[in-house]
Amino acid sequence: MIQEQILCEYGCGQEGKYRFKNGKWCCSENWTKCPSQKERKSISAKKFILEHPGCRSKENHPLWNKKHKQESLEKMKLSHAGCIKPLPEIVETTELCSFGCGQKAKYKYRSGNFCCSETFEKCPEYRRKTGLKSIGRKIWSDQKKEEKRQNFINGQAAYMNTFITNDSKPENELFKIICKLLPRPIHKFPIYRGKGKRNYTADIADPSLGIILEFDGYYHFHTEERKQKDNERQQEIEEDGWKFLRYNIFQKFPTLEQVKEDVLRTIKND
Repeated sequence: MIQEQILCEYGCGQEGKYRFKNGKWCCSENWTKCPSQKERKSISAKKFILEHPGCRSKENHPLWNKKHKQESLEKMKLSHAGCIKPLPEIVETTELCSFGCGQKAKYKYRSGNFCCSETFEKCPEYRRKTGLKSIGRKIWSDQKKEEKRQNFINGQAAYMNTFITNDSKPENELFKIICKLLPRPIHKFPIYRGKGKRNYTADIADPSLGIILEFDGYYHFHTEERKQKDNERQQEIEEDGWKFLRYNIFQKFPTLEQVKEDVLRTIKND
């Protein structure tokens, strides 16, 4: 049985290779790439240029014409008339601010509340309660900052670091070598050290052997403070029984045989 050839339904007459959700067939992945549609667009563009001579320049283009722009602004103002929120009524009263700042009220809202400012977001007490330092800008309170810090200490930082994909090239090359040597190597291995302790993420680790391999770039030698932090981090992790094997940019990149020897020597040295 000969299968009937399906033609493009967008006017070019070629064979239909793709079927869209609306049920139509097309010769291209996108209907805008169909030759008939391209030709139709070029004809409409030429017609527009003939009807609007000099439209190629920004000043003469009807969409950029100053007069046209001004007319559009006037129409927009008329269409949005009444949509702008009216300002609160200025009153002289002995009432205090309804939002609890204790200042004398100067404005009365349509809801019947009194306030010391034009908008309640500018009231000092409201800003203090909601953590608003200025209009349109929010800041964390001390309590939220502490909660965030505790979350990172309790393992969230180590968990999030497992999603880092922009690793250095030497680190990726080292991981390829490790995969040929160790039984269960894991890239970006999270180390959870228990409640109240700082958690870390190792570059490469094999939990079955209890060994961690890391490649240190320029960042690790940038300052003395950075070096000290790396040493403290290694000591804390080694307290949990891990063994470290480090390489850095100032050394020649290790070969497969060299890494094998270093791993065996690190495992034997208890």
